[in-house]
Amino acid sequence: MTAQCADLTGLMFATDTDTVDVARRLCSRCRFATRCLVLALVHDERAGVWGGFDAHQRNQIIRTIKARTKETT
Repeated sequence: MTAQCADLTGLMFATDTDTVDVARRLCSRCRFATRCLVLALVHDERAGVWGGFDAHQRNQIIRTIKARTKETT
């Protein structure tokens, strides 16, 4: 079993909006999307679409987690 994007590196690391949207749709149908997103967050992936989220969206997730962590400490 492999992720749907396993052989589509060019698609998953595209920067134009239309291709990024195609990558996101592919992720939305992938059984590994959550694992993929977690992997990207843990390893601070700076490029590409991972689990349906681009780098900007992943940065927002990280900022939110850090802010909530500060609130609870």
